[in-house]
Amino acid sequence: MAKSVEPDKTAEGMEGEIRLDAVDGSIWDVIDAVMRHVPEEVLNNLPADGAEQHDHYLYDSPRKAPRTS
Repeated sequence: MAKSVEPDKTAEGMEGEIRLDAVDGSIWDVIDAVMRHVPEEVLNNLPADGAEQHDHYLYDSPRKAPRTS
């Protein structure tokens, strides 16, 4: 089980660095510790096609045509 990880606070109440060395366990425990501090409004604004169009979001390349089965 992951230890409780509290992020450092920065200006205007924004969450800062999360110490991953404080997390014991698997990679899933680390991911859980990090994601626990992501605000709901941020998660709600993530693009639904983020995995398929990752080059577009990371590098501003043109969107790929949608896949058809």
